[in-house]
Amino acid sequence: MKDNSFTSGVFTNTWLKHFNNSEPGISFDFLPKLLFVRHKIPKLYINCGKTHTKGISYLLSSKNVRDFHNKVFLIYDVPAYSNAVTEIENKNLRFNRTKQYLGFPLEFENTGI
Repeated sequence: MKDNSFTSGVFTNTWLKHFNNSEPGISFDFLPKLLFVRHKIPKLYINCGKTHTKGISYLLSSKNVRDFHNKVFLIYDVPAYSNAVTEIENKNLRFNRTKQYLGFPLEFENTGI
């Protein structure tokens, strides 16, 4: 994963303090550098920051780890242009993508910006 301010210690610690009652984030070996929080639905984990991240990227670990077994992970705000996972070699892991937001082009020409 490239450096991302939404995975930094400052962002995650502040977010966890305000939105997760200062409970620590949970890390998984198959998704290094990405923290999760438990959802009230059992076995569901959501990325730290949820929709406040405004763009997060991730890579699956190349190590043979299975700490994802019998769990569901929801990662918000992965931009379409990122190098996020689209194919998975591990047959025990599945991947689904959902478009979350409509996008709009912006024209800054002749605006003085």
